[in-house]
Amino acid sequence: MVRNYKKRKENSVNEDDAERAVLCGMKLKTAAAIYNIKPTTLCNRVKNFKENITLKSKEYSSKHTVYQVFTNDEEYMLEKYFLRMSKMNYGLTYVQGRDRIGIPIC
Repeated sequence: MVRNYKKRKENSVNEDDAERAVLCGMKLKTAAAIYNIKPTTLCNRVKNFKENITLKSKEYSSKHTVYQVFTNDEEYMLEKYFLRMSKMNYGLTYVQGRDRIGIPIC
């Protein structure tokens, strides 16, 4: 670990500025300097604009939802079940809980 850790800033690009720079038709480097956007980011925005891909239409989802086994309702029901059983002093071990749900043990 570094002795004096400096947290990286999240440089979020203002999408309105990027769109304005693309629509004005100015050079990439001058638009990048004016709107304080990296030229490569602006180049990608121009490429997406030419392909008619709107940034607002792209959907981003977390990686958790891709690998999710149960729906949110099922997870909530399982959570309630395990909490109720543990309050009744009938707590299951980890392996028994997986068997009860039907998840194979790897």
